[in-house]
Amino acid sequence: MCVKWDIIRYMQNIQYILDDIEQAIECKAYLPALALALTLPDMCGKVAGYTNTDSYKNLQRELELLKCKERNDEEKKRFSELKKMISGYDYKEWLRATIYNEEYSQYLLSNDWNSKDIAEIIYNLRCAFLHTGETVENATLTDDDGVKVNYNFELIIEGVDKFGGSELTMESKVVERNHDIRLAIVGLCKELCNGARVYFNENRNNPAWNDKTIKIVYHEKVESKFGGYYKTTNYQDGAK
Repeated sequence: MCVKWDIIRYMQNIQYILDDIEQAIECKAYLPALALALTLPDMCGKVAGYTNTDSYKNLQRELELLKCKERNDEEKKRFSELKKMISGYDYKEWLRATIYNEEYSQYLLSNDWNSKDIAEIIYNLRCAFLHTGETVENATLTDDDGVKVNYNFELIIEGVDKFGGSELTMESKVVERNHDIRLAIVGLCKELCNGARVYFNENRNNPAWNDKTIKIVYHEKVESKFGGYYKTTNYQDGAK
C-alpha cells in the first residue's frame, strides 16, 4: 500500500492548536487544555530565537567556564543560578516579553512578584505537568540574598490568580520568605492563547514558522466482502 503524507505546515498548525485549546475549555476538558496551552511558549519561543542572542551566549559561555574549574562557594552558587537561567531560556524569555512583562507586573497583588518569578513558575509547571503528569506543589529555594524561600502552589479551575507572600524576621533581619501562588487553569490557558495569537499575527512572515512540519497520515477503514482494510486518504487543510 502506498502511504501518502499530508503535511500541515507549522505556521498553519498553530491556529488549529489555539482552536483545540478553546474547544477543550468549552467541553470542560481542563487538563488537556492546560497540557496543550503549556506548549505554546515552546513553539513561539523557538520562532523568536532567544537562544541565538548575545545575552544567552554570554550566559552559556560563563557556565562553560565555571564547569571546567574547581569552584568555590560563591562560584558554586553562580553555577547553579546559570543552569537555572539557561534551562528553558526560549520559553521563559518569550513569556516575559509577550505576556508576563513589566506592564503585567504592575497588576500583581504583591510587590515581591515580578515577570521573572511568574515565567519561572509557568516553566516549572510545564516541566512537571508534561513530563510526569504532576503539578508544582511546594518547593523550598534560596533567594539571591541567601534567604530560604518556601513556595506554596495550587491550581484552580476558574477564579482569580493569587500572588502573595510573607516574611519571617528575627532581630530585624529576614530569615525566611513564604510565597503563595494560585493559578486559574482557564485564565492561564486564555492568557497563553491570546499571547500566542498576537505573537503569530505580528510575526507571521518569520520564516522560522516554516522550519518544522507536522506529518499526519489519515486512514479510512473500508469494509468489503473480503474483510476490512484501511485506505489512505488525504486531509484537506490548505497545506501546500
